[in-house]
Amino acid sequence: MEASLHLPGIYKKKTSKKRWLKPFSPAVLKSEETYIKRLASYQITAFIILSICSVLNLVTSLYTSFAVTAACACIIVAAWYLLQRGKKEISYIILLIAINATLSSLTYFEGYRSGSSLFFFTSTLSFIFLINGISKKLTIVTLCICFVSYFITFLVSGENSASHEVTSDNYQVNFAINLFLSFTSTVGMAYYLAKDNRDKQNSLKNQQVFLDTIFNTSMSAEIIMDMKSNIIINSNTRSQDIFRCTDTHCINGDTAFNLFEETRNQASWEVLKEQSSLNQTWEGELTCFRKDNSIFPGDVTIVEFAYNNKQYKKITVTDISEKKLMLRELQLAKQKAEESVEVKSRFLSQMSHELRTPLNGIIGTANLLIEEDALPQQKEHLDILKFSSEHMLRLVNEVLDLSKLDAQKITMEKMVVDFRQFIHNISSSFKSQCQDKGLTFSISIDKEVKNHLYTDPTRLNQVLTNLISNAIKFTPTGSVSLIINAKSSNKNYQTLEFSIADTGIGISKNKQKFIFEPFTQADIKTTRKYGGTGLGLNISNEIVKLMGGEILVESTDNKGSRFYFTLKMSIHHFSQPAISVMEDKAEKKQFTNIRLIIAEDNEINMKVATRFLDKWGVQYEKAVNGKEAVEIFLGKGVFNLLLMDLEMPEMDGHQALQEIRKYDSTVPVIAFTAAVFHDMQDKLKQNGFNDYIQKPFSPAEFYKKLEKIEAAALAQS
Repeated sequence: MEASLHLPGIYKKKTSKKRWLKPFSPAVLKSEETYIKRLASYQITAFIILSICSVLNLVTSLYTSFAVTAACACIIVAAWYLLQRGKKEISYIILLIAINATLSSLTYFEGYRSGSSLFFFTSTLSFIFLINGISKKLTIVTLCICFVSYFITFLVSGENSASHEVTSDNYQVNFAINLFLSFTSTVGMAYYLAKDNRDKQNSLKNQQVFLDTIFNTSMSAEIIMDMKSNIIINSNTRSQDIFRCTDTHCINGDTAFNLFEETRNQASWEVLKEQSSLNQTWEGELTCFRKDNSIFPGDVTIVEFAYNNKQYKKITVTDISEKKLMLRELQLAKQKAEESVEVKSRFLSQMSHELRTPLNGIIGTANLLIEEDALPQQKEHLDILKFSSEHMLRLVNEVLDLSKLDAQKITMEKMVVDFRQFIHNISSSFKSQCQDKGLTFSISIDKEVKNHLYTDPTRLNQVLTNLISNAIKFTPTGSVSLIINAKSSNKNYQTLEFSIADTGIGISKNKQKFIFEPFTQADIKTTRKYGGTGLGLNISNEIVKLMGGEILVESTDNKGSRFYFTLKMSIHHFSQPAISVMEDKAEKKQFTNIRLIIAEDNEINMKVATRFLDKWGVQYEKAVNGKEAVEIFLGKGVFNLLLMDLEMPEMDGHQALQEIRKYDSTVPVIAFTAAVFHDMQDKLKQNGFNDYIQKPFSPAEFYKKLEKIEAAALAQS
């Protein structure tokens, strides 16, 4: 009976609910983590059984068997310790050697007649099952150790016990028990192996069903092609719909490259095959052929894979006909939108030209009359005329600026500005308005503000002018103030806060979020009483955003408002002269060294411009179109300057300039135009113009440009 106690696995069938049965569970070992857990469980099982065997051997005075089983139990403890330290391979080998050595020793000391050697088969089967699928190398090592151990046992072991006397009856009983237990263990192992195999088959079957479900529920055509023959060997059910087949898998057996127009050339197909090797995936758009000979655009992905030592390609085809149709519709819509924007831009440019042309005559005439001696009552009428015409010009500019913002065609310039002079010039134009309304107007500039900063003076002037004008317009009594504070500074940059505060009618909380919308004012009553288009704040805010800030508002109804924004400006460190906004006042100096041609087809604009030229002593020749300007330039001596309107009959300004440049590439030519378009200065310079004056023109601006021309002429003489 004692021999039946020496094997770690002989009681597994009887005590299947014990912990040590876990290594023989039918679960498949699928990961290293599972293997380690199963190995630890096996070691614990062996240790418990060997410990029980050792105690029984000691009680029955089988000291040799006790020594063998106790030593094996100690070795298994050492193996378990190594496993906990991550030495799984060494731990397994120690366990394997210890179990085989124990069986060999017990068989040697108890003899073959005891039947202990019968457990070699069960032990070997247990180890193979334990490492099932983990490592081919480990499996070979296990089999070698088990077979060598059994062979050595067969050579050295005798028929009877070498350590004590055992009667024939006891041998027969022990052999019968061990035979029964080994047979039972083997049958149990066979059962578990069969069950494990069945579970594997079910798992594979379920996996196949799962993969088939994915394969056939795909919204794309999935095609499997044999690499060697280029023949389609399988396809999913979606392929039937996409390729308009009459039955399921109707494209099976076809040559894959015949599915696509681009690959019907064998050479093209081979290139495509090479591009979709095992290491990369080919993706692209191909023209696909349906079974009814119709075609459709397909988004195609080709992936190579290996199965059962054969190479295949999986071809995924997605019908993108609807997607392409939607893209075409979107492109058409985008094209129409762009054409609409272009038409709108051309319309606004044309309207600008048509509106600015008469405004040039009105404003120019008003400026001429204001400079002349006039009766007091006439002076008041002329001021009204100038104010109204300039107000109309601002409205035209606002509409054009809104169009530019919509088309994202406003770009910011960066120029050095004498900042305090710049602010002074802006504020000086509002002092008389405030005096007329009985308002107090004040300016406060932080002493920390640098004198020379980089900014876009035109756009900053536009924003501040708009905000101050609004403050004055909506303030019946009280005060308006412009406050500029330095918020932060470093060596290269300074952040300024611009604040325009008033004591006017204010804006209620629920209306403040609407005032920056285009064509919107806080109240319809405000529009009726004060007028305006509702574009000023929207345009100003968009410009400030382009400059890196945002206009914010603090306001209380009937108590006043404060509009403020911050801008980060570069500090000017060099000796380059800074610019400032020019005051709209012409100088009295006479230009005796300038001789120019002015080409203008509008009679009124010609009269206004020449009146100023006469006042400044400029010599000039008049041309009513581009052709006449070219003839005068070629036939009437030397000229220092050409003032050229862009839109004239017979030959426009661009054509006239091209003709003139054939004979003289250096003479300054200034575009004298009412047109407005994106990147105006850059485009005019690209076309050969040196500068431009926009109508309605400022006499001061006109005068400054003539000063530069005279200085250049004197330098060349």
